[in-house]
Amino acid sequence: MSYGQLTDNAKQYDRESSIETLKVIQALGYAIHPKGASLHPPPASTTLAPSDDGGITQVWDVEFGVAAPQGETYVPKPITTTDIDLSSELTSLVELLAENSHDVWAKKRMHEGWVYGPRRNDATKEHDGLVPYVYLTSEEKDMDRNSAVQTVKCILRCGFTFQHKRTNARAKFRMFGGQPKSSEPDLKPLPPLSAAKESAVQSPVPSTPNAVIDHHVLPNPPADSALPQVHQLHINIQH
Repeated sequence: MSYGQLTDNAKQYDRESSIETLKVIQALGYAIHPKGASLHPPPASTTLAPSDDGGITQVWDVEFGVAAPQGETYVPKPITTTDIDLSSELTSLVELLAENSHDVWAKKRMHEGWVYGPRRNDATKEHDGLVPYVYLTSEEKDMDRNSAVQTVKCILRCGFTFQHKRTNARAKFRMFGGQPKSSEPDLKPLPPLSAAKESAVQSPVPSTPNAVIDHHVLPNPPADSALPQVHQLHINIQH
């Protein structure tokens, strides 16, 4: 079915998923900027219109799939991105977005009272997809991964670029349990310790029980999620 035929809850899920993806991209240290001249053709005809904040809003008239007449089959018409290739860095970003998308889905399910079960059971709210991303099947991972790929490619198609704020690289890697490599070691001397701190450093470190991390991950997006219908894509370009 077309996007316009979805329930309000299904539409809200699609909107929240898209917003969450953009937030994660920024949290990983990337800035999304409009290009003066895109390497990729726009998805449709565009017009410029003034925005409320004094900038210019670029409007794309994009025609997605429309509702099919009774007895006919709905034909989706997503924005064409097959000619766009992703760099190795953006491919790595896609993998992070796919795993995060799964976690967002699982968190929402658990908040609604769902628990893990060997197979999906709507009556008991059990779902076999409520496992860490690494335990998903290849087919399930591909669904999350393909969604992330199309999101990144669609952003590029609309004339935007991804620029990483390298000063935030340390925070980016820390989010995923790693450490960034530094080409220049930090050789600045540390300030001297006070006598009390020096004594504390020399003291043996007390043993600490192992920490248990409860890592919940998610299954695939709900089956009732569909592609949008006819929309106008508004991009705000600040002067």
